[in-house]
Amino acid sequence: MSRPQKVLIDEIRTRKTRVSKAVRHRVRWTVDGKDWERTFPTKAQANEFRSRLAVARSDGERFSADTGEPESWGGSDSPFSNVAANWLAAEWSTWASKSRRSALEVAVEATTLAVSTRATGIPGSIYDYLKLRLNPDHGVKVARREVEDWRKVEEWLRRYGLAIRDLDSNAATRLRGDLAYKRVRHNGAREMRKPNTLIRYRNTTHQLIKFAVESGDLPSDPWPAPKKGRKRVAERVDHSIKTDELISPDEALAVIAHIPSTQPGSVVYQVLTEVLLYAGLRPSEALALRREDVDLPEDGWGLLRVRRALVDGVESATKTGETRDVPIPPALVMRLRAHCGDATGPMFLTSNGTPADPDNWRRVLRRAAKAAGVASVSPYSFRHLHASQIVNAGVAVPEAARRLGHTVQTFMLHYWKVISGDADSANQRIERLINFWLGKPSGD
Repeated sequence: MSRPQKVLIDEIRTRKTRVSKAVRHRVRWTVDGKDWERTFPTKAQANEFRSRLAVARSDGERFSADTGEPESWGGSDSPFSNVAANWLAAEWSTWASKSRRSALEVAVEATTLAVSTRATGIPGSIYDYLKLRLNPDHGVKVARREVEDWRKVEEWLRRYGLAIRDLDSNAATRLRGDLAYKRVRHNGAREMRKPNTLIRYRNTTHQLIKFAVESGDLPSDPWPAPKKGRKRVAERVDHSIKTDELISPDEALAVIAHIPSTQPGSVVYQVLTEVLLYAGLRPSEALALRREDVDLPEDGWGLLRVRRALVDGVESATKTGETRDVPIPPALVMRLRAHCGDATGPMFLTSNGTPADPDNWRRVLRRAAKAAGVASVSPYSFRHLHASQIVNAGVAVPEAARRLGHTVQTFMLHYWKVISGDADSANQRIERLINFWLGKPSGD
């Protein structure tokens, strides 16, 4: 029979660090005369940890001589990378292809960040290795075959990678903070992620950690709780497209003119880009168009029936799950008639008969933008330009939103900053209204 343990738990103490003056909340406890200590960035986390220690002591649990914590808190010694791979494998079949790609992207980034604070010299090929290693369709054997210096990557992960049991509240808080930045691969610098991307990275990483809790690899969820109350201005997410993010119509046409090259397939990407500029479709919707979805009369306006999207080469429902009809102007009708001819089936195939590739499309646009002297653009740049231009030309917002596949609320959330108004005309109307209230003649 094991002898009783003597466990003493001190009150929480607050102190400031010498260098950064950051406040830290310290929990100290003693197990059979041996002192242990943990610090937390918030008092709430410190209180939670101290309370769990007190409950474990009152329940008569044994405390580990190696960690000072209750033995039931042990968690798993599995590396974070293994847990990430298990999570992806468990959820892979339930996700659409775009969700798979997004989750894999986040898991790779989280694995490179869930490391010791002593970690240095991250291998350049770690991203290529982890994209294969964590992907359930490939795995470690493929990663070792395809990545030349896989041994260097695995050694770095073995030396610095955290075991999932080491992901306590401090490590989880640090991971959450590190996700705010992305590494620039060519020089190793870091730059801030956009708000929407950051939310996606943090939420997906939290899903991975909750999977570890549910599978028994972690005793509890260490992820920092969201801040209560009103968000600070710096933390509010702005979904809107800003004026300085838009290209001009002249720039858009210049980029399109520079797309054709010596490669026969470049014309396919030129016509695709014109569909986005003149009809405002999402790139995935344009890629999925079939000849039978399109009415192309000899004169006048035509019609695109948006019924599906193409993501990672797989047809699926549109982003909203709804279908819509989008009228297209005569200029685009004639362009598509010349492109399609009498062909049937998918409208945008490469010279070898495969669907146009989104990655190649982005590369083609970057090349064309550089040749045209325009800042880097993406397919969505042309959809955003279309949306802003048709509303500023007088198209009612509900009709513009319908054509783009948005609700009015979503349309305004994204585009309200790029909808321009005639301030002088508005001032005159308001002045006439106020004069009417005051009983003044309209000419005054």
